[in-house]
Amino acid sequence: MQDKYVGDVGDFGKYGLLRALCGLHDDKRRLRLAVIWCVPRVLEKGHNEVDYLGPGHRHAASLAKCDPLLYAELKCLDCREQRTLKAVERSQILPAGTGFSEKPADFPTGRRSGSGPQIVFLDPDNGIRGKAMRRDLAHDDKYVFLDELKKFYSAGHSLVVYHHLGRHNSAEEQVNEWEENLRATLNPVAVWPLVYHRGTCRVFFVAPANAIDARLLRTRRDAFLQNWQPHFEMF
Repeated sequence: MQDKYVGDVGDFGKYGLLRALCGLHDDKRRLRLAVIWCVPRVLEKGHNEVDYLGPGHRHAASLAKCDPLLYAELKCLDCREQRTLKAVERSQILPAGTGFSEKPADFPTGRRSGSGPQIVFLDPDNGIRGKAMRRDLAHDDKYVFLDELKKFYSAGHSLVVYHHLGRHNSAEEQVNEWEENLRATLNPVAVWPLVYHRGTCRVFFVAPANAIDARLLRTRRDAFLQNWQPHFEMF
C-alpha cells in the first residue's frame, strides 16, 4: 500500500470490510486490529482518482450508504489534501487502538496475547506470492509471501489479506487457486474470499484464527455482504 492509493474506491472497500470485521457496527465483542501496509521500497508518484466521492459518480450514492461515516472521513482527507497513510493512522477511519507497521518484518513476533491484535491485515500492492527467488528484487516487496502469512497465522492471529487479481485466468480460477494455496499453507479453520467489484477487481482473503473467532467473523461477514451488495460478494 502506498500514499497514491489512499482514499480511492479500493481503499473505501478495504476500510469498510475491516471496520465491519472488527465490530464497529454491532454490540458484540470488539476485535483489535493491526495493519501492515507492506510499503514497497520504490514508491510511485501521483494519486489514484477519488471521483466516487463526488455526487456525479454512478456508484456514489450506493457506496456512501454502505458506511456513511467512512465515506465522510475519506472525503475529508481528500478535501484537506491529506491522502497519506499517516493521515489514515491519525484519523477515525479504523478502530481506536489499531496498530500499524510498514512491513511484515517490523511486526512484533510471538503468539497472540490478551492485549495484542486478534486480526492482522496485510496490504501489499499486488497481493500474495508463493515463493520468492530473491527477496531483494524491487518487485518482490509489492507482495506478501505464503511463509510470512503462515508466521502470523501460526501465532494465533486471524488474517485478512489483500490480493489484486490479474488477467491470465478468470477471477474465479484465480481466487480458487489462491484459496487452495492458503488452505495448504495455513491449514486454517476457514478461508473466505471476498471479492470487491469496484475499480480493478480485487479479493480479500479472510482466515479466522480459531472456531470462536470464526463464528463471530462469519456473522459479521454475512451482515457486511448484505449491506455492501452489489459491491462485494463471496466466491
